[in-house]
Amino acid sequence: MAMLVEGYDVSILRKGLYVSIDRWTERWVNKFTVLSEAMRRSLIERHKIPPENIVKIYNGIEIEEYNPDLKEVKNKKLEGKRALGLKNDVPVIGAIGRLVWQKGFEYLIRAAPEVLKKCPEARFLIVGEGPLKNKLILTGEKLNVADRIIFTGFRSDIKEILASIDVLAMPSLLEGLPMVLLEAMAMAKPIVATKIEGVIEVLENNKTGLLVPDKNSHALAEGIVGILNDKAKANFFGQNAREAAKEKFSVKKMVVQIELAYEKLLHGKGFYDN
Repeated sequence: MAMLVEGYDVSILRKGLYVSIDRWTERWVNKFTVLSEAMRRSLIERHKIPPENIVKIYNGIEIEEYNPDLKEVKNKKLEGKRALGLKNDVPVIGAIGRLVWQKGFEYLIRAAPEVLKKCPEARFLIVGEGPLKNKLILTGEKLNVADRIIFTGFRSDIKEILASIDVLAMPSLLEGLPMVLLEAMAMAKPIVATKIEGVIEVLENNKTGLLVPDKNSHALAEGIVGILNDKAKANFFGQNAREAAKEKFSVKKMVVQIELAYEKLLHGKGFYDN
């Protein structure tokens, strides 16, 4: 029996229940697949799973669906900004995810005043729902930047949202392997993200994106401004990110790795046996 370990995005209380269920299930499992190096280490160190029984397989996406050169994607950018009531030349900083503490959106909002001092025409787009929504709105009001922040609520059209933004900000405190990061890379979007596990496995600092310390609004603001004010840097990060996504995070590569893992499982081999 094989088990896929994805991680948790739930409350601490519920997380304890999930962990208990997983530990009970582990007794019946021969092999484990994980989505990131952090998850692999957790199984080895905390759950005492032998390394040869674990394989890391990254999530994959349909890379060409996010090709920024497609007419469809270009149209989505124009339509997306228009739907938000923004002109096409207004720079948009987007952040996507559940409005929970793990995502660190408060630090992005606290970075907004500093960003707006140097890029006064910029707007922030926060996409998602969650228990911290009202607190985040209130924070924006206290900092006098509420009129520059758009809360969209839950959106299922993430491809359209990504097309409409100019920079993806990911101020997370905790991540597994964030799909929105892979999607933004495939669309050649410049990214500013926190230097945490899960993210550092995907982004290479100053090559495929910009990594900044977590819980640091000033560093986040500096990174965003640096990209908004330097189109060459934005294009450099974006194109490198797309190439990395094609190389490491395609559906085709994921399927090949899954097939190989199950073939070895059926033949009674460890994941790293020949």
